Amino acid sequence: MLTERLYKELAPRGFQPLDCAVNDMSKLLVGDYIRKYGLTYPVGYSLRSPMHVFLQQPENVQLFYPNMVFIDRKGVVRAQYMGNEPFYNDMEKNVRATLEGLLKESASAAPAKAARK
Repeated sequence: MLTERLYKELAPRGFQPLDCAVNDMSKLLVGDYIRKYGLTYPVGYSLRSPMHVFLQQPENVQLFYPNMVFIDRKGVVRAQYMGNEPFYNDMEKNVRATLEGLLKESASAAPAKAARK
């Protein structure tokens, strides 16, 4: 699975993925999903209404999944792609490019560690 591969590769640079299943049965399905794909990063679940709020979408708007949201280290949503967008036509390339940009930006914005004496 792409996200797990990227997590193993990019976690040392600060990448932290989160998955969230969204449907009425998601609470019951998350454990099987984690086991099936061998996921080692956090996976949770949500009902549709709170997910609409998080994604800043009115409840009458149909959400397409997957829905990928990129949040920087300051907690700011920097990009969001619903499953019906061209972003997914070359998903790995586009995800990597987005992550690389955010990780470089975050690394340069991170405070420098004090030198040891």
